[in-house]
Amino acid sequence: MGTASKNFDYNEFRPNGADSTWMPDSSLQKILLDNLILNLQVVREAMPTGSYMRVTSGVRNLVDFERLIEAGYNPSETSDHNFGLGVRLRRHSTKISVFGATYTFLSVLVI
Repeated sequence: MGTASKNFDYNEFRPNGADSTWMPDSSLQKILLDNLILNLQVVREAMPTGSYMRVTSGVRNLVDFERLIEAGYNPSETSDHNFGLGVRLRRHSTKISVFGATYTFLSVLVI
């Protein structure tokens, strides 16, 4: 139920504190998250055998957004994390150097 691609499950992108059965809250969030996952899959398949990719920051929900404010942070209301578009990759990783220091995600929408 939670498998999004060959190497990624939706629960890897779940909001902080959500249980492992989490799924995107809306059809828009699912479309955006699927787009991110498809692009990450391209990067993952280009990595050398034995390499791995770890998702360290998932979708932010309202509770997480408010938690960040209470902790003294100033999170953006328009952050890509709110929609499942944000991803951090180690800047100078040789394992993904073919993509450069940053990776621009493709905009793919299949209807």
